[in-house]
Amino acid sequence: MNNRHVETLSYDFVSLDERDDFTAAAPWSGDVGDFECRHEAAQLQAGPRRHYSDAATARRELEPYLRAWALQ
Repeated sequence: MNNRHVETLSYDFVSLDERDDFTAAAPWSGDVGDFECRHEAAQLQAGPRRHYSDAATARRELEPYLRAWALQ
C-alpha cells in the first residue's frame, strides 16, 4: 500500500524589483493556516499539520494565506 504524505512545501522569494533583497530579512517562524512555517534567507518552508497526499492539494490550501500575508 502506498500512503503518500506531504511533509514540507518550499518556496523561494523572488523580487520583482532589483532593489528588493529578501536574503537580508530576519528569520521568522510561525503558523500560517494549518501549516508551521519558517522563513529564512529568501526561502519559506511550510510543514502541514494535516494530511495531504499530494503537493498540489497542500499548495491550494496554503497559498491563499500566503497571498494575504504578502499583501500585508
